[in-house]
Amino acid sequence: MFRRLAIGVHGHCMKPLNFASTSFTSQAAAARVGFFALVAMATAIPALAADEPQTPFEKECHATALLLERDVNANDPAFVERYFDIDGCVERALSGIDAPARVVEDFRRGAPGGYFKTFAAALVEANGVRVLRVHQVDKEARILVRVLPKQGGVDYLDLAFEKTRRNGTRIVDAEMYAQGKKLSEAVRYQFLPLANDSNRGFLDDLSGPDRELAERWPVVSQMAALNGSGRYSEVPGMYSKLPSSVQKSKPALMQYLIATSQVDVRNMAAGLDLWRATYPGGTAIELIAAKLHHAKRHYDPAYAALDRFEKAFGGDAYLDVVRAQWQKNQGNLDQARPYARKAVASNPKLHEGWEMLVGLGLAVRNYAEVGQTLNDWEKATQVDVVRIAESEKLADFARSSEGRQWLASRDSSRGSAKSQGQGTAAAKVNHRLQGIFYSASNPSAIISGRTVFTGDRLVGGYRVERISAKAVTLQSPEGESVELALK
Repeated sequence: MFRRLAIGVHGHCMKPLNFASTSFTSQAAAARVGFFALVAMATAIPALAADEPQTPFEKECHATALLLERDVNANDPAFVERYFDIDGCVERALSGIDAPARVVEDFRRGAPGGYFKTFAAALVEANGVRVLRVHQVDKEARILVRVLPKQGGVDYLDLAFEKTRRNGTRIVDAEMYAQGKKLSEAVRYQFLPLANDSNRGFLDDLSGPDRELAERWPVVSQMAALNGSGRYSEVPGMYSKLPSSVQKSKPALMQYLIATSQVDVRNMAAGLDLWRATYPGGTAIELIAAKLHHAKRHYDPAYAALDRFEKAFGGDAYLDVVRAQWQKNQGNLDQARPYARKAVASNPKLHEGWEMLVGLGLAVRNYAEVGQTLNDWEKATQVDVVRIAESEKLADFARSSEGRQWLASRDSSRGSAKSQGQGTAAAKVNHRLQGIFYSASNPSAIISGRTVFTGDRLVGGYRVERISAKAVTLQSPEGESVELALK
């Protein structure tokens, strides 16, 4: 259903962990993209903030993260230069490396149009991002963000912030769970071989793991290329000949895990243990382990790894949607339903959980259950369930006797409300316009604390029809127009 966070490396292409084959979802996932998009149009999905910001700095971080969420979901790759301190991230990445000033400056100048451009393009291709919560890591303010890659499953970014003199609060780093490393680490891994190519004396000034990784980078790149072409069996032998420090490096060890997950699960387990021992306290490896095990249909260790990840991670209701999807993929529909219900019980506004419940009802043609789920979904989120029910995805429901009765009752209810003249749309609207972010191509606005775009639905069934520089036009469920203007 979703796409991985792929990071390309110019000059030395390190293929990232490809979760297209380790998807949490079924092969029919691609067909679900349209339904997900329909849900997104039917309502503006609110951000989730389990832990609210407390300090003024945390509030600034949270506000920046919400703007990033808005721009990424609007497919605007310029979010990186707006909200990231790229120079600060590069400075973190190169900490402790005594490289020639010219090489560093060339790399710094190329970062916005190189690595970070690729990072941005990959992220905006995801099916959506959501701000989850504010927390602290080693006294550093962090914002946790859920990412739904197009290939399926779930990923997370943990954003680290600093306040800069020139540009205010900016993102300086990010933990990238799907890759098991920080953004600054990925930048460092990119810099080492590029610097070595640019300056042959560069390695003389390095020591320890950095030097050995830079020297063996062509081998690690070749391992990635072999994995990318499906030649997994050739990778473990190459890995075994690397120095111990390179074997423990995240780029090499990740390629080893990918290969062994395909050809030798016992050695994959040993590689996972090596990762845990080398990088103690990390939680991302358990999510990676769950995906690798699930891809090979080793369900018991996959569930165990996902449980370990959730316990260390701090929880996210979406993980129960993942479990429900796994059970559905196995044909265990009765086992999938409790997970989906647990997801919406934990987070009633989690649309993917409601979508899963609708899908489970459709799978067994229990159209009465589908109708009741749509009712519950509407109560929890104010989503436009009529629009969803009339979509192609629910065509069988709409044609069934239960579906026809459900739709007729909705038409009757709407018609009765209109005929009884329960006030004009202007009298009923309770929404407040708080701000407009105007652009000719993709304007947005903040209404009642939510960022919305043209076509989004608000509480009460109102639809955002038009956003101008100074006002927003809504359409009521009865078809009346209401204008909200900035004061």
